[in-house]
Amino acid sequence: YMGIFSPFLLGLDVTMQRPTTPVRETRKRSLSGSPSSSSSNSPLLSPKRPTKIIKEDLDISGQICESLNALMNTVCIQEVIERQISTGLIRATANESVGQVCKRLADHTISSLPIFAQDDEDKVIGVVDFSDLSAHVLNLIRDTNSISKLIDGNDFVDEAGSAPISEVIDLSHRNPLVVISSTATLIDAARAFTEKHLRRILVVSGNNPETNKPYLGEEIATARGVCAILAPSALMRFIITRLSKETNSSFEKTVDELKIGSKPVISIHKSQTVLEALDTMFHSKISVIAVTDDATHALVGNISMSDIRHLFKKRRFSTLIESCWDCIVQTRADSLAETFPFYAVRGTTTLRSVVGKLLATHVHHLYVVDSATLLPLKVISFADILSAVVRDVASMDVEKSVPSESSERSGTTA
Repeated sequence: YMGIFSPFLLGLDVTMQRPTTPVRETRKRSLSGSPSSSSSNSPLLSPKRPTKIIKEDLDISGQICESLNALMNTVCIQEVIERQISTGLIRATANESVGQVCKRLADHTISSLPIFAQDDEDKVIGVVDFSDLSAHVLNLIRDTNSISKLIDGNDFVDEAGSAPISEVIDLSHRNPLVVISSTATLIDAARAFTEKHLRRILVVSGNNPETNKPYLGEEIATARGVCAILAPSALMRFIITRLSKETNSSFEKTVDELKIGSKPVISIHKSQTVLEALDTMFHSKISVIAVTDDATHALVGNISMSDIRHLFKKRRFSTLIESCWDCIVQTRADSLAETFPFYAVRGTTTLRSVVGKLLATHVHHLYVVDSATLLPLKVISFADILSAVVRDVASMDVEKSVPSESSERSGTTA
């Protein structure tokens, strides 16, 4: 994608100034409580009320090209997952340890994998990602002694990594077992992502045995015939690649014109610890948190599940009690793939540039910032753009089903 979207990779030429309005941020606090449903007397992780995220509507009805409509309604998911099938599904079994699964995720640079039953190699019992692993770590830190173990790190690694992976399945409460058939269309997958607010769907090779029809995003207890995992980013990447040469007026409109993105931006001060960031992400049910300057509230970086993957890979759990800024600096220094502490766009950036930067930088979120102050205003994800595609394909179908005035006049009556 670098050749197609390289013009959109230029950074922002902005000046940091003191903001005139504050951003919603977490307050510095002592940690207490737990992400688990059970109560704890340990003053460690404090429960917080989740912040309601408002997703703005992307209003481009009637502007989506006919080729997009045809693509969404005729192409099957099988085409999207061809590469994943050819390389093989990365998987784990229920009896493997958290440490083993963490290493596999990190080694293959993936964020999630399906967990198969120990006694049945075709039966998937759940999905685990780094949000679940982070919740596992937060649960362990309910014990005040675990905080001291973080300083050395080795004891904590042993304790966290020895648990069976089956105990970690959906600890984040964000990974329901939802399936879709490989013969379903792109619009079927897009609707499932949008309507159920999913981060991933398991793709199965067969149909629903009860109806003999394709699965279209049903939540089930266990799954068979799983051949791939589909995420909104992979789906959007496929769509945009197919339509990269299409001219479409909606893609030339700006972020402000299209009103795309989610707000408020959940953020944390750069002086606060990574542990506090994880705690906030868990309770807010988000995969990335903005890191802002303590004084100006300007965006200076972010902590995402990719950073947490890096932490698990390096077995560097002592980082959890370091500042978010120290974590960002260290992670970027260790990773050749990530050069900048964050990627951002302006309200005047076009949708084509937004999608191009998402694809070329291999990130899942972009911040919309104020050009003068670098205040984070909104966050844009592939899911936000995919939601718009669903609405606009649906609006085209409605328009096609309504007869025009001329066709009504030319019709005959009985």
